[in-house]
This record gives sequence, structure tokens and C-alpha cells, in this order.
Amino acid sequence: MLSKSLKIVTALSVAAIPLFNTPMVKASDLVVFPSTPTTAAHEIWANGELGQSFVATGVSVKGGFYVSYNAASAALGAPNSPTTSLTANLYSGEGLGLSNLLLSTPVIVDTTTDGYQDVDFDAAGIKLVAGSTYTISLTSPDRGWTVPSVCDANLDGAYLPGHPFFNGQIVLNESGICDNAFHMLDLVNPGVITPTPTPAPVVTGVKVEGKGIISAITSDTITISGKTILHLASNSIVKLNYNTALAVGKKVEYKGYKNTDGSLTIIKIEVK
Repeated sequence: MLSKSLKIVTALSVAAIPLFNTPMVKASDLVVFPSTPTTAAHEIWANGELGQSFVATGVSVKGGFYVSYNAASAALGAPNSPTTSLTANLYSGEGLGLSNLLLSTPVIVDTTTDGYQDVDFDAAGIKLVAGSTYTISLTSPDRGWTVPSVCDANLDGAYLPGHPFFNGQIVLNESGICDNAFHMLDLVNPGVITPTPTPAPVVTGVKVEGKGIISAITSDTITISGKTILHLASNSIVKLNYNTALAVGKKVEYKGYKNTDGSLTIIKIEVK
């Protein structure tokens, strides 16, 4: 069912991502992570495979996806969710073909701690070739886990050399979908460790509707009537309106969901 127009993140699997400082890394590290709020996360679908292709910048590396627990998503998979053992995979080239599988290994995730789920590929005897393309992926038997999306200012994929995979299929048109957050760290010169950001607020599932006048707008949030901060969900409806119609002074109506921290995640906003 995956198509170019598919909304990868549903309302219940969206997590608002707060502002992060650009991580301090060395040139041979590859870090694909939001440096500005992307406001969305991609769910690792039950029995599906979430992936990301990349071009290697180091030879002896460890790395993996940034994984967060999402209680709302896990509730939809109850009573089996959440499963805390996922499977990490590394493939040569761009794709998830078994003939190109270099490594498959379990990773243990924690419902109380968000962070990178790293695999030491060097310790497993795998040396990457700098400049060559690889694909990493995660699979989960149940729901409850998400990976932040990494977007540019136009809500397109911010990592140009690679593409995301959802439910085992590559997405070449990343508009409104974006890439998956991951890193690959060079073990020859460890350098500065990438800081772990504050966990993101999670959508509660409580629907919210409202209207007002836009008093401020940035690349990631909108302030309506001077008091309501709205996080934009990563989907085509918001992207279309955001790029063509929204501006300070415009009267708008919106629909969305309340987050556990009191903020809102918007799934639709229209100028009236």
C-alpha cells in the first residue's frame, strides 16, 4: 500500500520533536538527525522493516537508528506490545534484498530511554568502504517504537545521498515524509560523543479543534492568537498549506491532537 502520497506518520504515532543543537562530530562521522524540530516520527510497523540507505564516510564504524518509545502506538498493539527486542540489519547497496545482507543482530530497546540503538559493525568483522552505499534497517514484531523524521525547511528529506524505507519499500519521493534519524560513528578516532536530546512529547490521542489569527510563524511552529504553539505534523496536507497560504495575520482553523506536555500536533490547518 506504500505510495508517494502515503502519510507515513498517523496521528497516534506522531511525536513532536523539540529543538536540538547540531551535534558536534568529526568529518568521518555520519549523523543524520534533526537540528531543527521536525515534529514527527516514523513508526516501525509491526512485522515490517524500517530502513535508510546511506553513503559510508568511515570504514570502522558503529551506528544505528535513534529509537523512541511511543505509548499510544504500543496501546494499539496490546496486549503483545511493546516488544523490547528488535532486529537490526545491514545490507550492501541500496535495498533490503537478503542476498545483500551483511549482518542481522538483535538490539534491546527500553521504554524509559530514547536513544541510538547502535551496532558495532567493526567488532562484528564488517569494514565499510568509504563512498559506497549501504542500507540499515530495523524490524519489530509489534508496535510501540518510532524513529524521528529528518526534514529540510521544505519538509523534504534532508539527507540527499540516501532514501528511507517503510514496510520494506523504498521511498524515492520524500516530500512530506523525510529521512529516518540515524548515525554512523568512526571508531578509529571516536571524537565527541553525540549528545542525547530530551525525550519528545507524545500525542495523547485527544482531538483538538480551534481557530484564530496567526501571530508568529517559523519553519517548525505556528503561534495562533498569541498563545497557542502548534507543532506541524509531517504530512502532505500541512505541507501544502504551509508552503502556499500560511502567514502572519491570516485567520485559520485547525484540527489536531493534544500532546502529553500540553502542546498540540496539527494534522490539518486551513486559511479561512
